[in-house]
Amino acid sequence: ITLEGTEVPTPITLSNFTSTVNSSDIELNWETATETENLGFNLYRNNELIAFVPGAGTSSEPHDYSYTDKNVIPGNTYTYMLADLSYESIENRFEDMAITLSVTSEDILAQNYKVGSAYPNPFNPSTTLDYSLTEINNVNVDIYNMKGEKIESLFNGEQAAGNYSLTWNADNINSGIYILRVSIGKHLETQKLLLVK
Repeated sequence: ITLEGTEVPTPITLSNFTSTVNSSDIELNWETATETENLGFNLYRNNELIAFVPGAGTSSEPHDYSYTDKNVIPGNTYTYMLADLSYESIENRFEDMAITLSVTSEDILAQNYKVGSAYPNPFNPSTTLDYSLTEINNVNVDIYNMKGEKIESLFNGEQAAGNYSLTWNADNINSGIYILRVSIGKHLETQKLLLVK
């Protein structure tokens, strides 16, 4: 964020932002690694503000947050985006971690996967992602840079029900922030990864 030519530090380090379709709603979960003067989070659905969730202020400890969207209609597509709000009311939107999902009647009836948070994060030189499927599904797990360019594909194909673990070894990758994108069926989740060498 730039304000009058001055670089304004991001109030938080967002580790991940995920969604879970429940019986009749969508649960959104996110985790911060650190927070600095964080008043809280604005949550947008299709570019409309639907909620404000108070933050932890200033903290070097991880914090977990969640919000349940109960106004879900099967057949519609929703895009959720987080933004943090500083004490000075400066908003920083995490557009690169937005989640878009189409909700079908089948989605509402059954949730058929679970994705954990990549660990460790920050990491050097490797990080691991655990996930599970309750039925056969198409799975794509890719790594993108902050320009939106795919730099590595960890898995692309069909997998049966079961528990899985993927490790990204970034030995030959420069330090920086990367985006882990997990696509299972019609569902997409993103997590921000910090490689520190």
